[in-house]
Amino acid sequence: PTAGMDHRETTEGLELRTRMSKASDVFTRVTTTQEIRIPETIVNNARCVAVLLDVVQAAFLAGGKYGQGVVSCRGDDNSWSTPAFVSLSGASIGVQIGADKADIVLFFMDEAARRTLISKSVTLGGDVAV
Repeated sequence: PTAGMDHRETTEGLELRTRMSKASDVFTRVTTTQEIRIPETIVNNARCVAVLLDVVQAAFLAGGKYGQGVVSCRGDDNSWSTPAFVSLSGASIGVQIGADKADIVLFFMDEAARRTLISKSVTLGGDVAV
């Protein structure tokens, strides 16, 4: 250890490490648990995978959703990229009521989806943006 240097992990670093660990657990669960297993062909052919954790969706006439997670894409050599940290948020309006919380795993299957995903902002559906 170097004198005078603080080697404690930052709060943000710990939060990101925890997010990575949880995302890894969710991915392992959806690729190995018999009742919910994603088919191997999807996993093996995916260009990118996003794991969004604890996505909360709530509404009473107006609604919103929010979650954070990680995404990784395959490179030209088929190896996975360093994970990037992402967030999901959205709003809606209309006749709706309720709340839900879930982990979401998204598979992006082609090169166009990969290029769109690595752009600054991606819209999924009409009311969700990553």
